[in-house]
Formats: sequence, structure tokens, C-alpha cells
Amino acid sequence: MSDQEKASGKSTESLDSFRNLVLKKIDHEEDMLRQLHRDPKRTRIGLVIVIFLLVVSFIALFVRPYGSYIWLLVSFIVVCFAWLLLFLPTTKREKGFWRSRREINKQKSGKTKSLKFIAKRRKRLIAEVWVNAFFYGNAIPTFAIIGIFSISIFFTLYHRYVLGDIGDRETWIIVIQCLAIIGLHSYIYLFKPYAKSMFSMPKDLKGRVGKARGTNALVAAAVTLLIVLFVAFFSLLIVVGLLLPGTTLDKVREFLTANGGANTYTLILVAAIQYVVFRFFQSVTSSRMGLKVVENQLGRLRNNVLTPLDDLVAQQAAGKPIDPEKLNGIKAEFYQVGINRMFRHDYFGKVPMFLINPDMKLLMREDVLEVLDKAGGTG
Repeated sequence: MSDQEKASGKSTESLDSFRNLVLKKIDHEEDMLRQLHRDPKRTRIGLVIVIFLLVVSFIALFVRPYGSYIWLLVSFIVVCFAWLLLFLPTTKREKGFWRSRREINKQKSGKTKSLKFIAKRRKRLIAEVWVNAFFYGNAIPTFAIIGIFSISIFFTLYHRYVLGDIGDRETWIIVIQCLAIIGLHSYIYLFKPYAKSMFSMPKDLKGRVGKARGTNALVAAAVTLLIVLFVAFFSLLIVVGLLLPGTTLDKVREFLTANGGANTYTLILVAAIQYVVFRFFQSVTSSRMGLKVVENQLGRLRNNVLTPLDDLVAQQAAGKPIDPEKLNGIKAEFYQVGINRMFRHDYFGKVPMFLINPDMKLLMREDVLEVLDKAGGTG
């Protein structure tokens, strides 16, 4: 067999294996699409249960002295620590899960140096993938947080202006903290400041300021001021919304302990009810967000990856040469979709939540990161 024939055989095999990978990804996305479609009847039943539990918790809170402070205390605990429950092994593993785990471990074993080398060389890409997962995860509980912390604001104002047992300073600390948490998650949900826009922000801002300077000095100053205010506001939301809940938590806990209102049974009851409310809205929101993501990914996979890839396969079968740039473009499109993998977390099949995590099998491949790097990132 000649070298040309060997190269052609290897190329065909490579193209076919890549096509199989694409088909496997499409199958996974179609399976996720089926899981994401919620039964409206179950959602309505869930909403009725949530409202009933909230009524029960309000009765329990108003019966006890300083009971509504317990809601404030628990709301910060739930938001800060609810993510830990995602590690509970209550989800039925998808088909081929353990085989995938073995493949990842096989990739890891004996290759620690190479993985560190990849991470060092591709910092921006790896950071993009994880930042996307982080922001997507923080967008999911938005409506749960709006509901829980709106009630917290109501109780705070009730204690200040009706009962008068809390001072102005403490009232404003709690209200501002609650609004910051609501604002941060709402911003992430509405504007989706994911990694691509975040990491390209300095370049975009520089371009906007330069364009404004080309118009006149006043416009440039206005644009610069607007950018500074926006960055300062978002930074404040991050600090107050993510870093300071522990301070407010301590203040509320100290008040309850000093006034004898920290009843263990009421705390457990309210914590359980708040988490059920939190999880229900997470489940509903993640399904709606997930539907948009998966439908978009399926469209990209079918139209931008599989269709042009089939053209290349047919072209190769006809003995015509393949344009390597076109193939790399198809691969870049595929890896931009494939690097993020949606997975499901549930409690023995109930209240499913859909999250996005990096696909570790792809993330640990230097060739994949190289294609993404040339394409300008994760899309």
C-alpha cells in the first residue's frame, strides 16, 4: 500500500470517528431534551405544595416570639450552603457513566504533568469553561432567591415599622444585603455575563472609548464614566451579594440567641420548607433555561456540524481533497458545543435540576483546546 493510500485510509478513519463523536453528542442532547420537557400538571401540583408549606411556615413563625427572624437567619443559610446538597448521591447515573469515569481516570493516570502543562498553556480557555458553569449555576436559583429574600425584606420592614424592635441601621443592612443578592442573581439571569463577554470586556471597552474619542471629548468622558459606574456597580453586587451574607447571618443569629428566639425545631422546620421552595423554583427555572440551551446546541450540531461534515464525508468518498480549514471550522463549532455538558441532579427521580459542567474528557485533550484557542474561545 502506498503512503498516499495509507494517509487516505487514516483520514477516512479520523473523519468517521469524528462523525461518530458528533452523533453521540446529538443523541445525548436529544435525551436531555426529552428529560427537560416538564409535565405542566406536575408543576402546578408542586406550586400548590410550595404555597401550602409557606403558609405552614408563616404560622409557625408568627406563633413564636421573634419567629420571623428565623426566616431571615435560614434564608442566608440556605442560599450560602444549598449547593452542598448537590453532592448527595441521589441521582440515577446515565447510561455509560462509570465507563466515562474510567476513561477520564485513564486519561488522568500517569499524565499529571501533561495536564498541568495544558492548564498552564490554556489558562484563558479553561477559565472560560469554568466561569460559564459558575455563572449558569448562579442564574438557576434567581426566582427562588427573589421569592425568599422578598419575604425576608417584608419581615425586616414589619419588625422595623410595625413592631419597632429593630433599629434603622440594622434594617438597612438587612434590606440592602437582600436587594444585593436579588440584584446579583437577576443580573446574571437577565444579561448572562458569561465568560466570553467577560474576558473580551476589556478589549470591547477600549474599543468603545476609542470610538467615542473619535467623536468628541464630551462623549468620550460620558462613555468612560458610564463604564466606570457599571463596573463599580457590578463589583459592589458581587461583594455585597456573595461575600457579605455571613456578616448579616452573624448579626441575626446573635439577636435571636440574645432574645431566646432560636428554637431548634422551628429552625429545622423553616430550613426544610425554605429548601423545598428553593429547590422547586430551581427545578422549574433550570428546565426552562436548559430547554433553550439544548435546543440551541442541537440546532448548531445538526446545521453547523453534522450537515457540513456529511458533505466532507461525501466529498472524500468521491476522491476529492478535503479543505483542512473547513474541517477545523467544523471541529471548532462542535467543541464549542461539546465542551459544556448538561447533567441532571435529582432526589431519586424527583425535582430534577439541570446544570452545566465542563466535559472533562474534552477539556483534558490538548488537540481540542488548540482548536478552540484558534477559534477564539468557547463561543
